[in-house]
Amino acid sequence: MKKMNIKELELRIQNTQPLTPEENDFLWDKKMGYKVEKEDKK
Repeated sequence: MKKMNIKELELRIQNTQPLTPEENDFLWDKKMGYKVEKEDKK
């Protein structure tokens, strides 16, 4: 899975480019709680 960037995804939303469900889930995980960040680094 490619590394995703929150800012990059938000820019794509602003530019009306739809995100994949995977990207959308990632973005919401980050917005709802940064504790996800630590679990990602396995």
